[in-house]
Amino acid sequence: MTGLLTLLFWLRVSNGIRWADAVLAFTVAVLGVSVIIIARRAERAAWIARPTLAVYLLAFLGVGAMYFGAMYADDYLLHSNDPAA
Repeated sequence: MTGLLTLLFWLRVSNGIRWADAVLAFTVAVLGVSVIIIARRAERAAWIARPTLAVYLLAFLGVGAMYFGAMYADDYLLHSNDPAA
């Protein structure tokens, strides 16, 4: 996950990625894995035991929002003066 986020950050900037980008990617990846672990802790939940199409769709949209939100947060917070942004 960290590598994919770092790749997404690298695609958006023209002056290269820095340590702050790697730290942000690592933090978002750890947060995402932690949320998955916490959500799956109680496997007795019906939406985990017998997922429907809506659960898969919401999970896909949630992960997509997390990745693109992290990418644009990186762009805004760390590369706001980048001419390619």
